[in-house]
Amino acid sequence: MGSVLRVGAVAMAVLFASLPARADRYDKCFDTTVPDSAISACSALIWKETMTSLGAAMVHVARGQAYEDKGDFRGAFLDYRQAMTYYPAYTLAHRNRSRLYYRTGDYERALRDAETAVKLTPKTALAYDARALAKAALGRADEARADTATAAMLAGDMAQPNNARCWLRAVLNQDLSTALAACDLAIAKDAKNAYAYDSRGFVQFRLGNVPQARADYEAALALKPQAIASLFMRGVIKRRTGDTSGGDADIAAAMARNPNIRNEYGLYGVRE
Repeated sequence: MGSVLRVGAVAMAVLFASLPARADRYDKCFDTTVPDSAISACSALIWKETMTSLGAAMVHVARGQAYEDKGDFRGAFLDYRQAMTYYPAYTLAHRNRSRLYYRTGDYERALRDAETAVKLTPKTALAYDARALAKAALGRADEARADTATAAMLAGDMAQPNNARCWLRAVLNQDLSTALAACDLAIAKDAKNAYAYDSRGFVQFRLGNVPQARADYEAALALKPQAIASLFMRGVIKRRTGDTSGGDADIAAAMARNPNIRNEYGLYGVRE
């Protein structure tokens, strides 16, 4: 996800290279590794700049991503919807809202948005990744695997589709050796991909490799301190390994950012 936003940031910054302050705002808006900074920069662009419809949609999606990373799902939903109002054919708005519906347990709506994303850009791997997750959650595992295979074919050896293949199998708790290999490849392609470390941590957790799972969650949090899922799962592992107070603190911090995170992982069969 972050790499997609960074590509957008480069395109925007080039347009305004002669205006350093404005270009700096675009850089910060599309850098969602620091959500508060991204929200501030995106908001400044929304309030102060005149943009094309597509440009406005891109900025709203970037801010929505930052809100989502903070656990402010209402803010994220509003921004994704606003992006669609500005530019209904912007695939990333539909793809991101699909993922957010998925995270909040509304799998039917997640599938509808993912289907729209696939129709808009049938040669985009990220759209198939989103549809795969929704189908898997709805019990359509074979169709989900077909979508992840399509995503991998479209994206070649890029990190994100490998992460998606890894994560889908971790969620299904199936074919974990293939999942682990896919995450290893994703990390080899992008060693700063916090999402890949988070996915591999869940695979290791499923396999019962607790120290390795803890190490991967620590790596994800080092790269992305706002990674709510990694924080929650680190808390689960701390509890299971005797650090009850540390685990409680991590889980409480994760739930303060996203009150639905316990239910989300409960759907995956995780018990604290």
